[in-house]
Amino acid sequence: MSLALPPACCTQAHGLSPACYLEDLFVDPGVRGQGIGRALIEDLLHTARKRRWSPVYWHTRQSNKAARKLYDNFAEADDFVRYRIFLPAEKRKRRRTAAGASRRV
Repeated sequence: MSLALPPACCTQAHGLSPACYLEDLFVDPGVRGQGIGRALIEDLLHTARKRRWSPVYWHTRQSNKAARKLYDNFAEADDFVRYRIFLPAEKRKRRRTAAGASRRV
């Protein structure tokens, strides 16, 4: 089974080879338990090997037992801790056009 690479996967420089961070893996609740999540991860790993992405990584909530049961078949969870800072959106300045109307920049 070959699936399209999920758009949530992006590559970034990590050492000498590009890494792949899987931002989100979502399977519709109505079709869960049918191997779709497993197939998506297997296809991603196939693509990663072909394109030499390493590491491939993602995160999930510690309490997400169903996802962790699947993910534990592929890798062991590490002790990584995430920190996030949400910054307020910067107010955009308004400029006048040659015609005198204002517009956002």
